[in-house]
Amino acid sequence: MKPLPLDDNGNPQPLIRLGATPIIVTSSGASAASAAVISATEDTPCMIQASADCHIWSAADPTATTSHVRLWAKVPYYFIVPLGHKIAVVGASTINILPQS
Repeated sequence: MKPLPLDDNGNPQPLIRLGATPIIVTSSGASAASAAVISATEDTPCMIQASADCHIWSAADPTATTSHVRLWAKVPYYFIVPLGHKIAVVGASTINILPQS
């Protein structure tokens, strides 16, 4: 995993590398998961943005529920996705996952 660049005060900057291939997951209401793991070799920083309010979860074989992490529509979120994990979404939403490996 590559660390985020630091600002003048030593704080990580939430910068996203352009050119990474996005992973798109669409849920029509039931839980839907990414087809492949985000990375099989390392924990991976990812930016995730949803088209509508929804909930997500990360695991080797995830099923998202409304008890899991809530995302608000059109807000970029930054997560570290553990190696070997997929991401699932529930709610009528499409999430765009931009891995930063």
